[in-house]
Amino acid sequence: METAGAEWLGFGTSAATRAPAWVGSLIVLVLLGRLLRESGVVPAGAGIAVLLVATAPMFLVYGTMLDTPMTSLPFGVGLLLVWERARRGGEVRLLTAGVLTALSVLAGWQALLPAAAVASWAAVRLVRRTGRRSVDLAFPVGGLAGGLLLLFWFLWAFGGSFRPLLDQFLYRTGQSDPLAFGDVLGAQRRDLVAMFGVVAFLALVGLVLTIRSPRFRGLALLAAGVTIPYPFVFRSGAVNHNYWNYWFILPMAIGLGVGADALLSYLASRGRRESVLVLSAAGMAVMLALTAWVVPGPPSR
Repeated sequence: METAGAEWLGFGTSAATRAPAWVGSLIVLVLLGRLLRESGVVPAGAGIAVLLVATAPMFLVYGTMLDTPMTSLPFGVGLLLVWERARRGGEVRLLTAGVLTALSVLAGWQALLPAAAVASWAAVRLVRRTGRRSVDLAFPVGGLAGGLLLLFWFLWAFGGSFRPLLDQFLYRTGQSDPLAFGDVLGAQRRDLVAMFGVVAFLALVGLVLTIRSPRFRGLALLAAGVTIPYPFVFRSGAVNHNYWNYWFILPMAIGLGVGADALLSYLASRGRRESVLVLSAAGMAVMLALTAWVVPGPPSR
């Protein structure tokens, strides 16, 4: 639907056809910055995190690719932004919460996972009566509406049979072509280095700090939980496509943001915050220049 609308507006040009991907990727950067700020990361820390993920080969190479990992990420990040605001007691529009949950279910398999997690969180709060009933009701209602639309679409697309979907599931999970766990792990390590480089290491350090902090733990655990297990479950797809981990941008941005926040706070307490900002800007400029010569390998193996 996004592509059809973009082609109609753009008169069928190739740029218009790809618009749901490249426009969505630009929106993702804005939403990641707002998500980090909503969670309490200082503006400079959020900016550093967004710039680092934006200069990673994964984003630069595949951010314009018209595939569901790319086109669904804006919906997933937008939903987490609304969820984080609701979790912290901020003002949330009921229509926004419900529609974003429904669209996340429809946008792609990876976006369906945070939608299910957020809807489940809200349902638990409804049962326990620990939150605002109207807001907590919007998430599961939106998820249910999206799920019903998805079910009807399956029935229409597959002629009333779920066999094609089941066959694809078995193939992507490696059931029809068994893979050793070591092969999957090795492929993930290679892709992580090729597509994220040193950013992956910095993000991992930041995620450790994030999980240790009660202030950021909930967001970090949800972001990691809906992204990191995905390539190990659908291992056949992950081994054959190095863009399978595109959604790793989400937990990495959170780890980088919290890590930068901690570093800036530490240096600010010693009166050296300006120096680290200068060094960070220089470091990111070097990384951006280096990515111009990065060759991440073939798009599929």
